[in-house]
Order: sequence, then structure tokens, then C-alpha cells
Amino acid sequence: MSFIKAEGVPADYLLCKLFSHSLAGRGTSWLRQLEPGSLTNWTDTKNAFMNHFFDESVTEALRLQISSFTQAPTESLRAAWLRYRSYQWQCPQHGFQESQLINIFYKGIAKPYRNQLDAASYCNFMTRTTSEALLLITNVVIINFCSYPSPSTHLRQPNGIHDCADFWGTHKARGWV
Repeated sequence: MSFIKAEGVPADYLLCKLFSHSLAGRGTSWLRQLEPGSLTNWTDTKNAFMNHFFDESVTEALRLQISSFTQAPTESLRAAWLRYRSYQWQCPQHGFQESQLINIFYKGIAKPYRNQLDAASYCNFMTRTTSEALLLITNVVIINFCSYPSPSTHLRQPNGIHDCADFWGTHKARGWV
């Protein structure tokens, strides 16, 4: 929401007005079935949508996917980070604080990558603030992506420098940095 601003217009109002334009198919049908004026603020709108489309069993399954995250043996750090973040996008109502999410990711990645994060943060990654930790993860992911562009080479010798502009831009656009 930080990319859309109108002077003197509350963000809550903009979110409510733009919400209908973000829907398609079943989402649009659901919104049209609601009584006009029944949703008067962004919190009510978001909660009504989530309650309708995400029952508790789906939410719990997605929360379990987040909380039990582990990096696959041949998975690059970049692929692991993107997969982990995609779990969070699939379940925006996951309820974890950002610091908890960072802790889960750190504990779920391979030891060499934990060592890189520790080295980048003066030997103790877990003492970093949330914003520092996210920046460190992003930097280490970018360094690994640029040095090891494919999953098959990430555990072997560097395969040259890769263009990182698209990777960085994608993360900024999604609000991950």
C-alpha cells in the first residue's frame, strides 16, 4: 500500500475502494452478494474475505507448512527463501510475527547458509533486529544467487556472476526488503 498515496486520503479508505478491483471469479461473486454498506473499513473487509475463503483447516495446514519449513538438500538458498516467502503469501493470516518467521527460516536452512548469516552479522545472526535480519538474508541470498545461478551449482564452485537486478527488483516490489 506504500506505493499508492493520496494527500489527505486515509489508507483504510483507499484499501476498501481498491479491494473490489483486486478480485476475480469467486471473489467478485462473493463481494456482490454482500449487503451494500455491510463492510465499512479495511479490517472488516479483510476479515470477512479471509473467513469466507480460508477455513480453519486450510489456515492450519498453511501455518504448519510455514512453521515446519526446511531447506531441501539440493535447494539453493534463493529457492528456499522464495519458497518460504511464498508460503507466507499463500496464508496472509498466518499470525506469526516477522521475528518468528525469521527464526523459523534460519533454523530451517542448511548449516553452511546459517554460518554465512552468522558471519555476515558478526557471529550471531539471531541478535539482529528484524529489519537488520531481513536485510542480511536478502544480501546473502543475492550473493549466493549471483555466485551460484542454478540449483545444481550452488554447493559447488561459483559459476560466474549472474545479473541480480531482476532478483533485487522483485524482492523490493513484493515488500520483502
